[in-house]
Amino acid sequence: MNLAEKLLEPGLATPDRLAMSVVGLSRADRWSHARLRDTVLRIATGLAKAGLSRADHLLLPLSEHPDRAIAWLGAIAAGIVPVTVPLRQNDASIAQFAAQFPTATLLVDRAAPHSFKRTIDLATILKTDTSPLTSFAEDASTYILVTSRGEIRPSVSGPTPLPDLTPQDRLLQPHAFAPDDPIGAGILSAWAIGATALIPASGVTPAQIPLLGARHGATLLVASVRLLDEILASDWRPWSALRHALTPDTDDRDPGARWSERTGTPLIYLT
Repeated sequence: MNLAEKLLEPGLATPDRLAMSVVGLSRADRWSHARLRDTVLRIATGLAKAGLSRADHLLLPLSEHPDRAIAWLGAIAAGIVPVTVPLRQNDASIAQFAAQFPTATLLVDRAAPHSFKRTIDLATILKTDTSPLTSFAEDASTYILVTSRGEIRPSVSGPTPLPDLTPQDRLLQPHAFAPDDPIGAGILSAWAIGATALIPASGVTPAQIPLLGARHGATLLVASVRLLDEILASDWRPWSALRHALTPDTDDRDPGARWSERTGTPLIYLT
């Protein structure tokens, strides 16, 4: 099965349920599972119309917006190999990947580095009136992750599922797209079981995250130790829907005890 199809299939059972919401203090951009799947397949069509073929490489620079995760799924849906890199598209160092992937196309949303001969504008694809791909490319599951240390890691397995995640959960993940997690594994884990991902909009501060969690009924919070430290430094009350928090890392600050004291819920370490 196609990996993108596998990750999106659970959403077919509840197509109108909320798959993702980019939440700010005054507005939210809401995506149903049906809209998410349709957009993924439209991106797949757009990439093919732009000249990309099966097994071609599509470079995905780091972005704070979930459109990169959607483009990642769209590439796999079309049989294209997405290559996530830990740099933003305006970083001069991104030119190094032109040598490592000489025939790759760089996904951009504005002027691209000149060293790339082939670029494609995601915004243009999303605005183009194209029909969604009618079927997912067969046996297409390969993607490549370039780590912040420069390691190139091909994979076909998809993200590691988060523990204790159910289709009824609302997973809140600030700063979801990091150099070593550019596609947001927590968000993909939510989509893979038909759950909801809540992503704070650009400009939301750590002190405002609990407010958004309470307002949108987040049941789980996924955040780095550093971000949890900043959240705990502000004055807020735990919201009733919160079941626990998860963090992918550990360091000397270890906020687990302070988190439990503040919220009455555990902090689960994923490493």
